[in-house]
Amino acid sequence: MFPTNKVAENVFATAGSIVWSVVVIPQIVKSYRTKSTHGLSPWLMLLWAGSAFTYGPYAFTQHLSIAFCVQAQLFYLFTCISFSQCLYYSSGYSVIKSISVLFALLLLFAGFETGSIFALRRADSEGLPGVAMAYAYMTNAFNVLGLLPQYYEIFRLREVVGISLIFLALDVSGGVLSFLSLFFRPKLDVPAFVLYLVVSVADLGIIILAGLLNPSARRRKLRMSQQAQQVRENDETRQSTTEAIVSQSDINPPVSIENQRSESGLKEVSSSLREADTTSSSSLTDVEKIEREETTSTMV
Repeated sequence: MFPTNKVAENVFATAGSIVWSVVVIPQIVKSYRTKSTHGLSPWLMLLWAGSAFTYGPYAFTQHLSIAFCVQAQLFYLFTCISFSQCLYYSSGYSVIKSISVLFALLLLFAGFETGSIFALRRADSEGLPGVAMAYAYMTNAFNVLGLLPQYYEIFRLREVVGISLIFLALDVSGGVLSFLSLFFRPKLDVPAFVLYLVVSVADLGIIILAGLLNPSARRRKLRMSQQAQQVRENDETRQSTTEAIVSQSDINPPVSIENQRSESGLKEVSSSLREADTTSSSSLTDVEKIEREETTSTMV
């Protein structure tokens, strides 16, 4: 632990709070530009919104710096916007439906936060500090649980895609700054210590996975693209060969067995007809000869 220094504590805590206030903006911009949230778990944003759900009332009732109170409101707003983008780009929600979900979440937060502030103040006045600590630990739980679906998404796709690395880097920075501020306090805040440490390490783990998995994923996609191109070329060659055979068949149509049999039958019929004609012609000639002989004998 460093010596107690209120100024250093406030400087680090305020800097970390400012970073965390805008940390989700790079993710919102990335999703909007790419028109896709493929690879980004919507549960990450929804559960992180839940962490602000409980951290906001805790910050107000524990009289933390105004920067922490504002940070909770902005963090909730931006995580809900990113969650609505997931609904629109990946879940097939319409624009109106996605915006409706966003406003419903904001109204829910406003109502829950207002009620929680009154409830926590009442608990403090009655000597029940454990209620406020429950909110602090729930904040930690939401932040940690939110990262689990994102890790599942990464291992399912075998690459880090859809999630902004700038967003992760800012989140790590905010966690480190807030983490350092704890060492200048008279007493270590254990829930905050656990939260900042776990979130920073988990975010850093995703960045490391991006460096390990993404190059192999690019090579895999390139290999699959080349194989698909080879298949297309083979199909085109096969189609060209088939068309050439068909065109050649149109020029010299093949003689089928049935056609050959028909032609043989026609030849046999023609031959029989010719033989019949020859026979009938010879018969007529013989008759004419007999008639001539009879006529000659009569005249004699």
